[in-house]
Amino acid sequence: MRQEQTEAEFLLWRRLKAKRFLGLKFRRQHPLPPYILDFYCPELNLCIELDGYFHAFDGADQKDKKRQNFIESKGIKVIRYPNTYIKQNLDDVLEDIAAKCQGLQSSP
Repeated sequence: MRQEQTEAEFLLWRRLKAKRFLGLKFRRQHPLPPYILDFYCPELNLCIELDGYFHAFDGADQKDKKRQNFIESKGIKVIRYPNTYIKQNLDDVLEDIAAKCQGLQSSP
């Protein structure tokens, strides 16, 4: 768990917190031992993961896959975005998240 947010986390959290996004409650750095989810919406069982520069190193993709499989095994939907994409295309990211949230809300 980090005290300091990355720039991408700050930008996205500013839009998600306090039910500002579609009236949904999101939590930042939500514990799901042994992991910490970047952002979590309990109402939709949705996790948003942000991938920083270290995700490009050797072996990171296997760790990410293991982590994602664990999270999904708990019935949580995971969506991922690279930090660089969030910083450059925040509105597109929010549109994508909104579409996914609406899809989850309409699912039986």
